[in-house]
Amino acid sequence: MKESLEKKFIPKNYECALFDRLHHLCQHTSSVQDYTEQFHLLSTRFNMIEPKKFKVHRYITGLQKKIRDELSFFSILTISDAVSYPLQSNEKFKSDILPFDIAPKSVTKSSELIAHCYSCNEVGHKALDCPKKLKMNALIVDGEPTVCVEDQVLGDEHVCGVSVPTVAIPATYDYGPEPMDVCTSLSCEISSSDVTILEGHASEVFACAWSPTGSLLASGSGDSTARIWTIADGPCASSMQNGPTNVLVLKHFKGRTNEKSKDVTTLDWNGEGTLLATGSYDGQARIWGRDGELRSTLNKHKGPVFSLKWNKKGDYLLSGSVDKTAIVWDVKTGEWKQQYDFHAAPTLDVDWRNNNSFATCSTDTMIYVCKIGENHPVKAFAGHQGEVNAIKWDPTGSLLASCSDDGTAKIWNIKEDKYVHDLREHVKEIYTIRWSPTGPGTSNPNQQLVLASASFDSTIKLWDVEAGRVLHTFCGHSEPVYSVAFSPNGEYLASGSLDRSMQIWSVKEGKMVKTYTGSGGIFEVCWNKEGDKIAACFANNTVCVMDFRIKC
Repeated sequence: MKESLEKKFIPKNYECALFDRLHHLCQHTSSVQDYTEQFHLLSTRFNMIEPKKFKVHRYITGLQKKIRDELSFFSILTISDAVSYPLQSNEKFKSDILPFDIAPKSVTKSSELIAHCYSCNEVGHKALDCPKKLKMNALIVDGEPTVCVEDQVLGDEHVCGVSVPTVAIPATYDYGPEPMDVCTSLSCEISSSDVTILEGHASEVFACAWSPTGSLLASGSGDSTARIWTIADGPCASSMQNGPTNVLVLKHFKGRTNEKSKDVTTLDWNGEGTLLATGSYDGQARIWGRDGELRSTLNKHKGPVFSLKWNKKGDYLLSGSVDKTAIVWDVKTGEWKQQYDFHAAPTLDVDWRNNNSFATCSTDTMIYVCKIGENHPVKAFAGHQGEVNAIKWDPTGSLLASCSDDGTAKIWNIKEDKYVHDLREHVKEIYTIRWSPTGPGTSNPNQQLVLASASFDSTIKLWDVEAGRVLHTFCGHSEPVYSVAFSPNGEYLASGSLDRSMQIWSVKEGKMVKTYTGSGGIFEVCWNKEGDKIAACFANNTVCVMDFRIKC
């Protein structure tokens, strides 16, 4: 009945028209409230469900420039955050009632912007200044410094049973940061002389990826372009690179340069490093040569493409879209080979298991394992209670890891119907996960296989996969962590956060060894194949490349 009514009363191009209106929506002279109402109305009608960072980006880029400039000083996580900030530049915004349950809890001047703590989930302070964080006290036990979280009184027996010294321990003594061993010395700061800043993008840079075979770095941005940067071998120089000699601009538009519907959301190199695939808001995937030439435009999706992956052989490209489907593309012909429409909601991530089978996940909480040539899922995994944000197969293709808005990560075995581990240590949404390049099936077979998870609770956790327990919790960030990446040898983990910092952690020792702070939130971090350079893409339109050297 529903289908027959839709065919009779809804125009054939109805969804396309809504999609076009949504992605070209701008505030212009209307109030923020009116613009927000229209944004939510079109999103609801089109049933647009997408990763949070992209939706917030689309909303903000439609605002007037003076409002965007004001918001650029803050970390905006949700549309509610953006709407709740009373912007003096738009007097019409000061309304007592806002639609869609986004009315601000309080009204203050922008100079008195209320901070939000991601440790206790309260307002009024940042996580680093949280009054509820554990109080670390230094004691002396057998001549060695010891840390206890209980209050101490000098000269008394301590509540934990340790005798408290009668004299205060010198304030200059380095007991390490709290609540874990995080390096705070100047030697941990990556020097500006070891950083190259790549400028040229005109909007946030959402994705970056090194070529697996050379010194090329690709980046994708909300300015409707991807770029291929040639990064010189050897140490980075403290400089800006935006000249035509070291960058190729891959334009995803014809004519106008402000086509918001063509924001580049994802990209991936093939195994040989000869082809780069990009996905964008216009629903198209594109394949480019390393010379920047457009080789193919893959057009069948009816909504934004949020995930793209090459299979190892390089003959197929897999894409996942808001239109609820995944498509396998034949790269040689440039045609689609098979479309999979098992999900009931947008597809958020895809990942190959081998050259012929793969997994997909969705906002419908489901995970499906599919195979080329099969018209039904090989396996269906149910267990998450929220949107499944990311999925990743381990190096052998036997275990699948997933993470969700329900705050859990899970590990699945293709031979079993239920998850084998339910990892529940995070207290907020888990945005991404990564397997270490270690253990069987890798170039580091003698090292332990571990899983890293990054969360909106501002922590990263390393998991013992066999035991299903936490090995380390990295607490150096103060805001949500969007990206993590292992070094090629598996010894280090890089993390990028909205707190504008990239941090590098020793997997074995469980501590921070290097850190760098930029000028905007970080959406993605990645290592080059040698493991001596790390790239990070920022919300301030730049990409930074950093040298990584650990002095013995």
